[in-house]
Amino acid sequence: AVSVPELSLSVLEQLQTRISGDFPVPADATFRVEAVHPSLEDFISPAFYLVPAFDNYKENVIYINNAKCSTESLYSTLAHEGYPGHLYQNTFFASTSPHPVRMLLNFTGYDEGWGTYAELYSYEYADCSEELKQFLIAEQVAGLCLYSLSDIRIHYYGDDLPTVSALLQKYGFSPESAEELFYTQLAEPGIYLPYSVGYLEICELRELYLALEGNDAPLLLFHTFF
Repeated sequence: AVSVPELSLSVLEQLQTRISGDFPVPADATFRVEAVHPSLEDFISPAFYLVPAFDNYKENVIYINNAKCSTESLYSTLAHEGYPGHLYQNTFFASTSPHPVRMLLNFTGYDEGWGTYAELYSYEYADCSEELKQFLIAEQVAGLCLYSLSDIRIHYYGDDLPTVSALLQKYGFSPESAEELFYTQLAEPGIYLPYSVGYLEICELRELYLALEGNDAPLLLFHTFF
């Protein structure tokens, strides 16, 4: 059987090829995929990309959590972490020889907004109907916005567990899932906002570009500008 890291490498190579024409040429960089140690599987996200040293950006690694990353979600996950997501984003930026001070600055909404944008854009390359693509995108955006809304309810309005749980159950959450999300957000304020708000800001910029240039304008120009 093919291991998840081996399958991941194959998917990343496919994505790296498929994004050509829609995104600027990627930086010259290598990458490998590793599985997280079993002792960390309960505490680590399904996958993550390690930002390389700014003077050695050509060597990159993505870690996969075998306990949480299913083969069904592998494609979009690797789009988020790899191409055209974080790996592409960071290596492209580093290849432009930015001032070292810029490497110290961090804008989470930009980083994770782009990761989410890349993840959802990857459905453009999926072998499924247009209706299914739009459904999968809408489902994920709605979920992220709901998570962000509950975060705002907790940390801005001071809502308690019963109030937030009732909100989430209204949209199909089980009481157990609602409670788990509540305490996750209680411990990590703002955890989902960079993903949702960052993504929506990029979409707003793209809509402005299309309004100015026409709906048939190539997105390569927008992605290059961005």
